[in-house]
Amino acid sequence: MKDWQASDGLEPSPSGPFGGSHQTAPGRVSRAPMHVAVTERVRNLIIEGKLRPGERINENDLAEFLGCSRTPLRDALKALQGEGLILIEPHKGTYVSRITADQTQGQFEALALIERVCGELATRRISDDQIRWLAELHRQMFAFHSEGKRLEYSELNDQIHHSYASLSGNATLIEIHAKLIVGARRVRVAAIRAVERWDESVAEHRAILTAIEGREAEEAGSLIEQHVRKTGEFVCARLRDLEMEEPRPRRRRAYERRRGFAG
Repeated sequence: MKDWQASDGLEPSPSGPFGGSHQTAPGRVSRAPMHVAVTERVRNLIIEGKLRPGERINENDLAEFLGCSRTPLRDALKALQGEGLILIEPHKGTYVSRITADQTQGQFEALALIERVCGELATRRISDDQIRWLAELHRQMFAFHSEGKRLEYSELNDQIHHSYASLSGNATLIEIHAKLIVGARRVRVAAIRAVERWDESVAEHRAILTAIEGREAEEAGSLIEQHVRKTGEFVCARLRDLEMEEPRPRRRRAYERRRGFAG
């Protein structure tokens, strides 16, 4: 049985910053437009590490598992190739793209700068109701940290980072941020699995929320940038350690043993 076929790896995907999630049967896609729903489910399987870096995708098996035909699955794989999550090699096969430290460093550098700008704009434009909503998200996330609930924490953390872009009100920044954060989500959970970085990250989120509540735009943006950069530096250091542990042909096994780096 593949990891993505395990019953415990197919929870409904987390809701977005302003919307809910659709409860679906394990593995099955929702009733959204088929190619959109399939893309979302396969993306989540990759981010959650159920489809692992370097793994070859059997289209027949995956289509059967998702309850769809191969046509929307192929459309989904092409879309995910554009996001850098899938590698399609003619006459060879389709694979989940590998994670490299250099690629991850570039993603986090760009993400840090984008989220800084988004955070500044959001702090200037956010309403009182939206501040209360954001504070409640943080309260729930901090509770999950206290209870050691990493998966639940990670999902709320994703919502909060999405909210920085959404609350900015800038459609161009929102679009850029959505593309960048996909790659970051694959590795960010590594920081949560490390207690020392997880605790530090929580303290950083508290400071960010305080700045937003005080409508200190430049301070909020600066703190968000520092937070994202620190997370990127942490996961890149861990990824480089893994790259040095084993010869290149066996590198995939290193990721299999430490699944946190795949999300």
